[in-house]
Amino acid sequence: MRRLAVPFTILTALQVLDVWTTYVVLSRGGVEANPIVAWAMTAVGSVLVALVLLKAGALAAVLLATRRVLARGLTERAARRMAVVCVIYCAVIANNLITLTRY
Repeated sequence: MRRLAVPFTILTALQVLDVWTTYVVLSRGGVEANPIVAWAMTAVGSVLVALVLLKAGALAAVLLATRRVLARGLTERAARRMAVVCVIYCAVIANNLITLTRY
């Protein structure tokens, strides 16, 4: 698990950036494109609380999935999967920043 400490830290930082950029876009009049997130924001009644809860859940899911893969001795596979998730979140944040320039 130590080998994945850096990628997991990067993923956590990316999650924080996603929450921040999403929150800024929404506070400036943007609309959440993800229907699950939009529903959660309505259900919880707070954009920020919903985003933090969803991101915490996502991190927990990634951590549990990574532990399962590591338990089978597949460290390289876990590292590759973590890298893919980080790249996806980089794209999400980039999209949020592009969207932010419109508001």
